[in-house]
Amino acid sequence: MIVALVDYDQAGQFRHDLGQKMIYAQIALAKAGFTTGGRAPFAFDRWLVNGEGTRVRKLDDSEIIRRQGHHVVWLPGRPEEIDLALRIRQMLHDTPASRIAVILNNERIPSPDAGRFRTDNGVQHEVSGLWHQTMIVNIGRNQLFSAVVRHGLRSMGDQVRLTPEGPRDLNESDFYPGTKKRKVIRNPESSHITAPAKFEPLVDPDEHPKLVNILDKRAGTQRGKPRARNPNKNPLGCRLFDMACGSPMYRVKKQRHSGTPAVFTNSLTLNDALTTMWMAPLCRGLR
Repeated sequence: MIVALVDYDQAGQFRHDLGQKMIYAQIALAKAGFTTGGRAPFAFDRWLVNGEGTRVRKLDDSEIIRRQGHHVVWLPGRPEEIDLALRIRQMLHDTPASRIAVILNNERIPSPDAGRFRTDNGVQHEVSGLWHQTMIVNIGRNQLFSAVVRHGLRSMGDQVRLTPEGPRDLNESDFYPGTKKRKVIRNPESSHITAPAKFEPLVDPDEHPKLVNILDKRAGTQRGKPRARNPNKNPLGCRLFDMACGSPMYRVKKQRHSGTPAVFTNSLTLNDALTTMWMAPLCRGLR
């Protein structure tokens, strides 16, 4: 029994020590401008380089290679992908991301994940290949286009988590209230690690902060707040219909206050309201 307890304690300590070593290695890679793992973002490819940054060869998707003195970097990918990404970033200055997604889907341009498989709620399925608002916004917020590598945006470790100074132990903010379930948290910008990329900027470095500011204003207070997947927690996250006439209902834009319920109306009522709004000035002019 005592031996089993000692082995259990040593196993837990080993995982904690291993987590610290991994984070120190990730910090060293991030500060040098190399990647710390994961897929390359849209319009970029993974490349194997030596310690001086000289390109060795392009890596295939999901390819893992270990070679002493070599690391992986993200470099600009195919020209058609770069042109599309730059087009999206330009459109974001005056067009909402949701509208851009509709435009790209109407043009039948496949999304970055087209043809891949993913697992949601334990069910594997093929990605639809359609563009969504989140994909568009991620392209606009990606600072890699201005040749800046940014790491540490989120923390998700189960033993220790990354900070620019080194690993930190988990605290109460890393768990869901009243549970021992760990959650992925979005780190403040002051905790991010940035370094120059291994290529020249694809956009004007001064343009990126302006675009991010535009996206922040559009997002408002909802940035980083995912929609509840449980229908019981999001009862209005679906299409509503008027039981009397069967017309779809739309939410009326209104200043919300604490305790004020949402206001909905059907298309007939909405059309009546618009007609009244348009006719009122004409009626006043006739008088």
